[in-house]
Amino acid sequence: ENGIERAATWTKDDLSTRIQNKVSNPLARDLIMKLLAIDPNDRISATAMLSHEYFDIKFDPNAAKALHAIDAKLDQISNQVTSGFEQIHERLDQVVELNKTIIETLGETKGDLMRGIFQATEVHVPTSFVLLPFNILDKQDIDEEDAAVLLEQSANFIHKGIAMGASFMKAVKANKTIGTAIKVFSAGEPLYLYLIDEVQGTPVVPPRVSEDDPPVYPIKIETKSDEYISFMTTAMPYIQTGFKFLKGINTVATLAKSLGVPSLDKDMLVNIGQNIEKAKKTSSVFDFQVLQTAVEAHDSAAPVHQIRGAALRELERFFTQKDNNRDFAGLGRTYSASGQALWTTKESIELFEKLKRPEKSDVFQVVDEEKKKGKTAQEIYAQLLQTQRSDTERKVLRTPGAVSVNMAGLPRDV
Repeated sequence: ENGIERAATWTKDDLSTRIQNKVSNPLARDLIMKLLAIDPNDRISATAMLSHEYFDIKFDPNAAKALHAIDAKLDQISNQVTSGFEQIHERLDQVVELNKTIIETLGETKGDLMRGIFQATEVHVPTSFVLLPFNILDKQDIDEEDAAVLLEQSANFIHKGIAMGASFMKAVKANKTIGTAIKVFSAGEPLYLYLIDEVQGTPVVPPRVSEDDPPVYPIKIETKSDEYISFMTTAMPYIQTGFKFLKGINTVATLAKSLGVPSLDKDMLVNIGQNIEKAKKTSSVFDFQVLQTAVEAHDSAAPVHQIRGAALRELERFFTQKDNNRDFAGLGRTYSASGQALWTTKESIELFEKLKRPEKSDVFQVVDEEKKKGKTAQEIYAQLLQTQRSDTERKVLRTPGAVSVNMAGLPRDV
């Protein structure tokens, strides 16, 4: 309203100045001056306006053709841009839905694999990893032929690891020693632990920065010791589920890239990847209840209700010893709706939705009282539980005239 009031006070010179400053086309300025004349009697009629030179356009056939061609081209570009945006939008929708589907499936899969092993919210360290008989960072100067042999060896070793899991469970059910099954797996040679990106389904291979500063991963595991048997026993659930998370072709492609030979024969890579997938089909979900029942049968005093936590605490202790900075090869943790932990790259975590927690499964146990020369899995777990129970009792603090304070009951940051 203030603008209208000011316009009503303009003189002819004021109006002329305004139009001169705002309109560059001289014909347009002349037409506007006549339409907005201060004196209404000076304003031109509608008929005179249409006859004004501003609307007097000379027709040029050549220019008309050129303008028509430009107009058609603009329409084509507009249609292409519109179509392109629609395709991009559609693909983005598909990517979002695909990511939702992937993370949903992964969460359900991990829930099935880890069913009964631990409560998902207890997990503070990665629980999916694969053991291979070599440090790939030491193999990066080999030629393509040797690289192909190494990749084939990886697939065969995964077959061997899955077979070890089956032998391990048979020994547990029969109450037999498990040392032989585990030692055959490594044949006394070192093993290397690679964490698994549970979304990509691949071993994580950090880049080597320098010879003097090697990365923490893969972690070297010496196999000629009793500690190796203990580690393999308590880590067996995670070793077996780690095989399940591997995606054959992705695993082979990742290893080939780390070896510096990503251009290996495609058919060969596919065949090796398919061999890994075939091996996975022969594996089964680790039946933790079988182990718990065996431990209870071996030692009725063992706190079997803590056995799941015992295995997880041993894994946490292992990572604390080997990866004190908790770098985890660059992996981060995300959660499903139920709190199921999933480990993947930090860049991928933002894409994931929350998932559903699975139910516990029912299992059974067969116990044999056969006399043994070595230790059974249940003996190792029973000893582990007794040790952890003793550690807990030692954490009870007493001061003169004060009540006892059980430090094990206090929350801890793991």
